[in-house]
Amino acid sequence: MAAEEAGLTVPQYLAQQAALKAAQKAAQELLLKQCKPVATKALKKALGDIHKAKDILKKQFGNQLKGDKNFDILLDKAGNVVLKGNQSGTLVPTNLPLSAFAP
Repeated sequence: MAAEEAGLTVPQYLAQQAALKAAQKAAQELLLKQCKPVATKALKKALGDIHKAKDILKKQFGNQLKGDKNFDILLDKAGNVVLKGNQSGTLVPTNLPLSAFAP
């Protein structure tokens, strides 16, 4: 069992896992607050064909989006793309600028 491998009792392991999950959720919420959605006009100007660009994003980051086929494109404070799954709400920071995804 994972608790034994980590040298913890089961209650300690469960508490550690709960704390980790809470920290991940807090980090996601903070990232979301720091991001701004990109307007469709700005996406068209930067990427040209939005659908081709979204296909590129889906291929690269589809696994991290946890099965979401539809996602929003956001920009963080540094101007890098962050994807937000519409169903799961999962945030995926790409650490790449919008121009990196132009077809």
